[in-house]
Amino acid sequence: MMPQTKCTLLLLLIPLFLLVEIALGQSKVYVEVYNNLPPGSTFAIQCKSRDDNLGVHILAPNQVYSFHFGLNVIGTTLYYCRLRSAYGQGVYDFYKNSRDYTRCTQVCTYKVTPGGVFAYSDGRRVPDFVFRWK
Repeated sequence: MMPQTKCTLLLLLIPLFLLVEIALGQSKVYVEVYNNLPPGSTFAIQCKSRDDNLGVHILAPNQVYSFHFGLNVIGTTLYYCRLRSAYGQGVYDFYKNSRDYTRCTQVCTYKVTPGGVFAYSDGRRVPDFVFRWK
């Protein structure tokens, strides 16, 4: 390929990649975490990605913690959260693109219970058990 052809091809591909980035960036995913622990039971949650630390949040019973983000172009979006409660602690990937891109396309819902964490998928009423306290 001649140098001029390579330059032209590159100039055509850059806007295409930018358009894909814009389209995916505007596609927001919401993560909602519900405290379904018994009355008086709080838990702490701290969620992070490679680029963002969302801080520590303490949830009282029946409270909801939520955050949202845009998906990256290369399909590697990952948010993991550390949980601590009187029932135990641990870390779980609350959004992992390879798993959740089709499982929860707009809203990923989780419920924290004395037994652990349950995840709800789009269009399903029955949750999946995803995390046991340690």
